[in-house]
Amino acid sequence: MNGDSSLVVRLVERFTSRLPHRTGSASYGFASDDVVALSRSTLIGVSSTSIAVVVETLVQLLEELARPYRGLQSHPIHVLYSELYVLGLLAECCTTHWSAVNRPSDEDDSDDDQENSDAGSSSSHPLPGYDQRRRASRNNIQVRDQPPEPLKDDLVGRLFEVVKVFSNPVSETYVLPSSDILDDSFKSFSNWDIFGPELNEFAGERNGTEVSKLISNKADSIDAYVRTILEYLSFSNWPRALEYVRKSLQHAAHSAVNGGVQANLQGEDDRSALIIIRFISCFWVDSRKLSIIIQELCGTFLHLRKLFQTTVAIIIPQMITRWLERFPHEFIALHTKQKRLDAGMSHFFMVLSSDRLPWISEEKRNSF
Repeated sequence: MNGDSSLVVRLVERFTSRLPHRTGSASYGFASDDVVALSRSTLIGVSSTSIAVVVETLVQLLEELARPYRGLQSHPIHVLYSELYVLGLLAECCTTHWSAVNRPSDEDDSDDDQENSDAGSSSSHPLPGYDQRRRASRNNIQVRDQPPEPLKDDLVGRLFEVVKVFSNPVSETYVLPSSDILDDSFKSFSNWDIFGPELNEFAGERNGTEVSKLISNKADSIDAYVRTILEYLSFSNWPRALEYVRKSLQHAAHSAVNGGVQANLQGEDDRSALIIIRFISCFWVDSRKLSIIIQELCGTFLHLRKLFQTTVAIIIPQMITRWLERFPHEFIALHTKQKRLDAGMSHFFMVLSSDRLPWISEEKRNSF
């Protein structure tokens, strides 16, 4: 483990020296640098067996990059380039380790797949644009039966804080699009997608307007990275992830009871709680965990303020849809046996779809 730790630190130091926050260059060209590319590929390989030290080292780097600034919009664009690169690398390392844990032990299967890859690409997918079908189907293809290496509690907490930097609460006017429920908007992981040629227009620019444009243009990629990390995190250390959710719900319910007292002091805490609640939709949950989450929401929902209730109304369809895609056999078993996940859920969904919450739009009600 000490050897892996030393190797990871050296690899991160090597590619960090070429990142824009060190060089001062607001250019995407660093992504194709030989040193960066080699260090990255080696680090990804190491993550398949030593994910904890990789995650901790990359989290520490992200913490150092964000520490001098308050809010993502205030980050200089050359720092933001580095942050997005490291965030994407962190997500890919999580994916690589999880895939390695669930990789079949029979190497013959992989050999057969390699030999038949060319033939299979034409016979199995004869229709043009086959890969552009529903992105959610990726959850049925990727086996995730085996849990990844558990992350320590303190590291999970730091990881939550790091990804929160790249996320925002749900807007009060937000309407959940059907494509989001179906996961059509989720893009499969791509190493260099976030550093495409279109970033040329930002080269040399460091003002807030260009930072906003970069964040907006790369929002889908950022969301994909954050979701990948949260999926891994929630499966790796479920108790700690659940604890974070409970604390956020407790804060939301408590602040609602206190009304508008100390509103300015509670603003940042409210924002943090809203983001954590939004993260719930990214958690990797089976029927048992889904039941636990919904019970937690049932217990506090009517005590929450409008924006928190709106956030819950948005994430519930996403979470249930992703559970159905990942564990269809669980839904089939419940349906066949005419059982329910939890008796109290029917009342919860009845409240969500009723007129008791007039600020929840008709579109949101229809999603239930």
